[in-house]
Amino acid sequence: KLIQNLDKQVISNNLAVGQKKEVKTFHYYEDHSFLSTFYRRVDVEKQGWLNTPKKITVLTTTIDNYCQHHDINRINFIKIDVGGGELDVLYGAKHFLETGRIDYLQFEYGGTYLDAKTSLKEVFEYLQKFRYSIFKILPDRLEYKPSFLPEDENFEFSNFLAVNERFHSNVLGEV
Repeated sequence: KLIQNLDKQVISNNLAVGQKKEVKTFHYYEDHSFLSTFYRRVDVEKQGWLNTPKKITVLTTTIDNYCQHHDINRINFIKIDVGGGELDVLYGAKHFLETGRIDYLQFEYGGTYLDAKTSLKEVFEYLQKFRYSIFKILPDRLEYKPSFLPEDENFEFSNFLAVNERFHSNVLGEV
């Protein structure tokens, strides 16, 4: 369906991106496909409005492996929205992150982190280790988050932008 709606210049890949190359079980919620994830939404299912998911076997790769295989040397912008597996994807991009080959990175945060047993703090610390500045994306602006604050760990849906140190001044308007 996606391929039918996209421009002919798009290259589709029938695989997922994660922490390593492997075969994993993906939990597909047919009536609420936007909630589908590698991390089953057990607590949401218990609320009664989300049916048991269909299990699908999926091949995963990493950003580092994919880029090496396809001769991609730099990523200008990447958006990661993978239902709680954001940190897994970042772990699989370690080489690209540590060498500063991802300029801007947008990632989602929310209740799915509970299902994945991960935290926003872990994501912050991992990205900052590679000299990325983090901003919370608000409706009318970016809010600079120079360090993680405990109140940020609220599991409320939000998006963040991580900016490689080379572009920090572009976002903050500093010279």
